[in-house]
Amino acid sequence: MCVDNIAERSSNINDYFTFSLYCNVCRSLFEKHKLLFAVLLAARILQSKGAINMVLCLLYITCQ
Repeated sequence: MCVDNIAERSSNINDYFTFSLYCNVCRSLFEKHKLLFAVLLAARILQSKGAINMVLCLLYITCQ
């Protein structure tokens, strides 16, 4: 697969790195902690895109 567009290639590399990070971290987590890690990872991705308010997200996660 050859990608001529640098932005698309960068996006593909970022997507693969995120997936690889998730897989490698989940190998060392207990099953009950994998979902929490997935939610936190997704929240950070959305925060970096400006699509979520992290204060509200952490409020919902911790239920405080």
